[in-house]
Amino acid sequence: MYRRNNKSSRPFSIKMSKLLKVNFSFIYIFLLLFFIINIFAFADKEFEIGDISTNPLFGDFDDDGHLELIIGAKKTDGLGVEKDIVLLEGDMEIAESETWQLKTESLYPPMVSIGYLKSEKLFFWTLYKDNDTRILQCHDILGTLKWEKDFKSTALPEPVVWENKKKVLIGATTGKFYIFDSIGNIDWENDFKTPISVRAEIGDIDLDGKEDIIIKTDEGTIYAYNEDYEIKKGFPVKMSTTSNNGSLYNITLDDINGDKYKEIIAATGFKSGKQTICVINYKGKIIREFTIKDKARARAETYDFDRDGTKEIILVTESGKLIVENLEKGKKIKGFPINCGKTITGKPYILDTDGDRNVKIIVSVGENEKRNTLKIYDKEGKEDSSFSKSWNIGKNLKIDYFYFADIDNDGKYEFIYFDDGLLKMSPTEFPRKIIVEKLGRTIIY
Repeated sequence: MYRRNNKSSRPFSIKMSKLLKVNFSFIYIFLLLFFIINIFAFADKEFEIGDISTNPLFGDFDDDGHLELIIGAKKTDGLGVEKDIVLLEGDMEIAESETWQLKTESLYPPMVSIGYLKSEKLFFWTLYKDNDTRILQCHDILGTLKWEKDFKSTALPEPVVWENKKKVLIGATTGKFYIFDSIGNIDWENDFKTPISVRAEIGDIDLDGKEDIIIKTDEGTIYAYNEDYEIKKGFPVKMSTTSNNGSLYNITLDDINGDKYKEIIAATGFKSGKQTICVINYKGKIIREFTIKDKARARAETYDFDRDGTKEIILVTESGKLIVENLEKGKKIKGFPINCGKTITGKPYILDTDGDRNVKIIVSVGENEKRNTLKIYDKEGKEDSSFSKSWNIGKNLKIDYFYFADIDNDGKYEFIYFDDGLLKMSPTEFPRKIIVEKLGRTIIY
């Protein structure tokens, strides 16, 4: 009986051993493929685009469900022809259509930033024409030039798109300020008699249900107009400490004290080793100002780190300081300011890097004249070394050389940076979450 059963079991044992060999072979192949796929999926990617001249603009411009990136860059193709506008599709491959590999008539590529009017699918950027002339151009989604305007100006700030009104706003160093409609007609213009080097801002500062236009002149005056181009009560406001060299960094609009009205945060020019940051309410009153013995590197960011009901103002400086200033005079935030390094070369990012609902501040630090290093700090000023990256410093200090965007739509941010004519992209574990901040608490979707 035992023998018979043993013999009858031999074919089964052989079959099982063969089956196991097959299964193990399949598992081995599967794991090998999985490993190879993951190597390519999670490896850094890079694309040659040339020397960038604008901040990149991310968006689903063709409504295909994928994120695209458009950027100004001086690029030479295989035929030796220079291209000034480069569009990368959602898979980060350079677009096949030559309509989006544009060569402009200018000697130089577009400057600083690109504006996008979503409702009309129109792009706006500025160009250098000659020593005394700059150009504002409008292109459609196919790359076709729709209209352009010449300005007798040595510089133009970035164009501002007014989506709700289908208009574009731009100032000039001549002191002139213009609002154009989507087909290039002047809707409003004004001469402020003093240069305008920073972009205007759009926002409903007084909760009347209508958007306001905020303009800052280089000599330190803040103007606020309603949508009918009438000056608002309490404005203009002259900041108390000014300088004739202006501040090249943009103003910030945000509700930082919890009353639902938006405050205006602006920096004066740099003078005698100092710069003053002013907070102005919707009535035109300066409610807070503080002086830093340094020069701000970028526009201010805001966040309520200490959960006291008012947002802090986050600044970075050219000498490498990270400053977190409370709205309440004299109140200090533990762990700040921080000496991050020799210089800071980009704006600060406020990001929840690990999904724990405690945001971090991310900055790009120039450790020497050639290399950038990414540094991450928590709300107490402690450095987080869980993610690090280093790359070459770019030539144009008016633009930022690193960004975070979920390019492949996997729910996690990619770290995107520009290094010696290459666009590089590294995967991160940073979750893509929309942070809806209520003062004193944070809701993350």
